[in-house]
Amino acid sequence: MIENLGRRKNGSESLNQSPEKMKLKQLEGLLGGLQQFPQPKVELEQYPTGPHIASRMLFTAENSFGDVSNKVVADFGCGCGTLGVAAALLSAEHVLSIDIDPESLEIASVNAEELELDIDFIRSNVLDLGWRGSVVDTVIMNPPFGTRKKGADLDFLSVALKVASEAVYSLHKTSTRDHVKRTALRDFNARSAEVICELRFDVPKMYKFHKKKEVDIAVDLWRFVPASHQRSTS
Repeated sequence: MIENLGRRKNGSESLNQSPEKMKLKQLEGLLGGLQQFPQPKVELEQYPTGPHIASRMLFTAENSFGDVSNKVVADFGCGCGTLGVAAALLSAEHVLSIDIDPESLEIASVNAEELELDIDFIRSNVLDLGWRGSVVDTVIMNPPFGTRKKGADLDFLSVALKVASEAVYSLHKTSTRDHVKRTALRDFNARSAEVICELRFDVPKMYKFHKKKEVDIAVDLWRFVPASHQRSTS
């Protein structure tokens, strides 16, 4: 099922700053004030993307590669909307935030409204979007790592590389680095697959099966360039 839940926008444009005015520390601070999952669903592998990782992910995408401002950006499996909010704060032309969970989308829409940001929310399984061709410029995502459903992260990546014209930014466990790169280049026909940096993903004790108060997981921030991307010199 695909359900467009519409756009949340408040009239003020006070936070829609140009990216050179939005400092990394300011971006992280704004993301730190967002609401997160009150009752996360383990079957969907719902873990919040923390402000530290989210801010650096989007700040790098914009300031190193120019893949956010004035671009159409899709946030796959948006959860409570952190990555999409970051893209909007960095002056994305249009943000589409997609998730299968209506409760997460409601929180995400409140987060966008509180920051007076213009974001479209779509309720859908990413695998059922049915988009054809390069629908967006950039896809950003913190996909399920595949601990509950093996290969879930690569399923998301497969769709992302089909619909993005410029780049895909995604987080994957560092332990899967070789497999992710091989699959992206060989099976998904990515033009390039590059680890931008290695980050630490702090997973708090959220579910009954968690034994420790907090677990620190090494994750890679990837930048993939889809096969459809046309070099500017061509």
